[in-house]
Amino acid sequence: MTLFCFLLNFTFLYSQLKFEGKKVITYPYSGSRQYFYGQLKPEEYSILMGELEVELKTKLPRDKAIVINYNQAAYFCSFAKLNNSDKIRVIKNGIRISNRICKDNNAIDFFVYTKNSFFKKILEQNPLYILDSGYFSNKFFTKKESCKAYFVLKPNGHFITIYGTDQLSEVDNYLKKTHQ
Repeated sequence: MTLFCFLLNFTFLYSQLKFEGKKVITYPYSGSRQYFYGQLKPEEYSILMGELEVELKTKLPRDKAIVINYNQAAYFCSFAKLNNSDKIRVIKNGIRISNRICKDNNAIDFFVYTKNSFFKKILEQNPLYILDSGYFSNKFFTKKESCKAYFVLKPNGHFITIYGTDQLSEVDNYLKKTHQ
């Protein structure tokens, strides 16, 4: 038991790093994966779509699901330890996968980041990424444990917020799920 605790503590300490003065855990941590489901009434859906159009500065189709890929500063961030070229590669790969998932599931995706995101310098150079005014942080992504999160809103009002790195497969599964 002592050896196990020692190894656990060693792994925990080894996997932490300081990133812009903040302690970040960089190994995959299953506890940072969280899911929140719900369904909006038609009038709530209509109001929310109007708000999203203002924040995303675009007209949104009512017959497609909306996927928000969100990047924020957080305690759990598995790719914070990567060098910049690897971070760029991971970000581009995430965009590619999200685009494919959305194309396959009649959805449209957006990419949003916070002003305190660990990857702000990279993301602000990518025209696909939109700086959060605070709307997304306050409305959908109130938990700050994971640096990656997703919000999916279906045309029927069903929605999910997913926290955790590498959760695009969960986004895909949710988009494929039929709701009664």
